Amino acid sequence: QAEDVYDSVPKGESAQERADVFRHAWEAEVGHRGMKQASVVRALRSSTALFFTASGISLFWFMVSQLATPFLIRELVAELSADSMDLHFSLLIATGLLISSSCSSYLITAFFGFGRRVGIAARTGLMAAIYEHAMQLSAEGRLKSTIGQTTNLMSVDAEKMVLAAQGIHFLWMTPLQTLIMTGVFVNFIGWEAVPGIALFVLGWPLQRYVAPAG
Repeated sequence: QAEDVYDSVPKGESAQERADVFRHAWEAEVGHRGMKQASVVRALRSSTALFFTASGISLFWFMVSQLATPFLIRELVAELSADSMDLHFSLLIATGLLISSSCSSYLITAFFGFGRRVGIAARTGLMAAIYEHAMQLSAEGRLKSTIGQTTNLMSVDAEKMVLAAQGIHFLWMTPLQTLIMTGVFVNFIGWEAVPGIALFVLGWPLQRYVAPAG
């Protein structure tokens, strides 16, 4: 029986609840901007704002922990190589390195977890909205689209929201991390590091031509 099955869905994240949240966000968007200027992206962002923000914060602090690890390792090696080693300071650095590594693992897991919840919530909301709209089409409206097009919208296109939600934060994280690492390399190596970084940056646009199309 249905009541014998363990309910593993977190409260507020069932398909019906996520669909209702997106519906309310879309209605608010239409009410604020009108049907012609309403944006599905803004409605999705509004309906998944909490998880989306938590995902971005997790990725930011993951980046911070990743950048801090090399500095801690350098300080630890320098302290261990010194003639008079400060045991307490060395233990403090080692503890900081342990915390940084542990937080890095936890934060990247949290990032992908929150990102997947954003994607699933967006996919669920879109699938429900497409299905509801398809059921309300008039006979004339149904002649303008096929069952296959509706099925593709509900399955293939909606599924891409899961992939997009997990990668969208890299759009701001990658340039920010590149700028920070440029400053670090210039500080340690000098301006000789700039040509190498410039070559690395110029290689980004080439990926769309070198990598096979997905």
